[in-house]
Amino acid sequence: MNGGMRIGSGLVIACVLGGVLWTLLGEGEEGAGEAAVVAPVDVPKESPIEAELATPEARRPAAPVPVEARPDEPPEVAESVPPGDGLPLAGRVVMVDGRGLPMVDVHAPALDLRALTSASGEFRIEGLEPGEVELEVGSSRSGTGDGYEIVGRRTFRAGDEAVELVVRACLLRVRAADESGAPVAFNSVEVTDVGDDGYLSSILSWSSGGGAQFADLPVPVDRNLRARVQGAAGSFAGLVHTPVAGGAVEVVLEVDSPSMATLELALGGPLDRVIGARLDVSLVNLDRDDRIDQSDALSERILIPGLTTGLHTLEVSVAQPQGTRQSQIFALVGAPAEIEVTGTGRIPIALELVPGGELELVLSADLDLLPREMLPVVVQVEVRPEGRSEALDLRWTGWHGGGAVSRPTIGGGWVADRSLPPGRYDVRVQAEGFRPSQTTASVVGGQACKVAIELLRE
Repeated sequence: MNGGMRIGSGLVIACVLGGVLWTLLGEGEEGAGEAAVVAPVDVPKESPIEAELATPEARRPAAPVPVEARPDEPPEVAESVPPGDGLPLAGRVVMVDGRGLPMVDVHAPALDLRALTSASGEFRIEGLEPGEVELEVGSSRSGTGDGYEIVGRRTFRAGDEAVELVVRACLLRVRAADESGAPVAFNSVEVTDVGDDGYLSSILSWSSGGGAQFADLPVPVDRNLRARVQGAAGSFAGLVHTPVAGGAVEVVLEVDSPSMATLELALGGPLDRVIGARLDVSLVNLDRDDRIDQSDALSERILIPGLTTGLHTLEVSVAQPQGTRQSQIFALVGAPAEIEVTGTGRIPIALELVPGGELELVLSADLDLLPREMLPVVVQVEVRPEGRSEALDLRWTGWHGGGAVSRPTIGGGWVADRSLPPGRYDVRVQAEGFRPSQTTASVVGGQACKVAIELLRE
């Protein structure tokens, strides 16, 4: 009954609307006698009557399909790499006590990406793809996790810029004092690990443009370390053991370390005639795989601290400015080829400054048949004082100019970067694809010794 009344009402309304529509469409221009044509009207598939007859249940939206939740599998979030270098990963490396750790290498080994921390321990790695990234922390020299233990979390998501890597490490403050105990400034620091097996390995090097009163350096825990500094006041050295727990530790370096030996060189001869020259000293510990290189202005006494026990080879030479006249070239005599260090204290050695000679090499070979990709031909030159097994550590400057190189090339002449004491020297030259060539050079003080060597093809 109610349904019938609703249908009737709907038809009445439809008729009324139809009449109105006919009246509106039937009005044409004044005087027109023809009825207007009614355009077809699009009617929706579901009429108002059908919508009215539809049940409320049919008009309800479909219920969502239930999805089983898995707490061990977090929902994946779509990430996109922005244009450019990819996603960053940034934050700080801190010690257990919360202080930032400077100058350490933060490495993502799976991607071979790395960054060096700032003075406050901050770092930033760019160019990451979306996903998890595992990090390692190591020294700035080796770039590995050598002694720097990460405490806690080490895996982070690419795009995170608030990373905190907690590392068990030490922050070593290095100072230096002269023989009176007064603080001295220095320009460079070398820290070496004195291993339990007796061998030494370099951990880090640090240098400053100007003189520094101290340097804060990151070092591993539970290590015996040797630190050496060099500056205008000379060189200083000392040993320090880093605590297992990490944290801050300080060492004051001295000329005469109570735990290591010091080489004392006394120079005689016409020092006032040598202008702008420097003394280069090289010590190699054959028993501990340790090397000390030091360069100082010429003076009557030069101290080289930080020697560990063992047999050392010693090489001492004078480096003079390029273009020094032959009559003003000097060299040092009196240095033993080897010294044995058995304890602490000073080891005195007397050296004499004498007129030295220049060693010049003229290298030639038939290169006409060589492929272009094999040119220029680089050679290895070994110069040994007669009777010595160790070759001198020489660099060579070409007659054509340019900087000094350790391995010269065939063609033209080359001059050794230092003067040599008078005497006989064995000279050996070899290059890939050529037969080795060996000869003897006789160096005379105040003169240039020119040696011509021609290499033959194998």
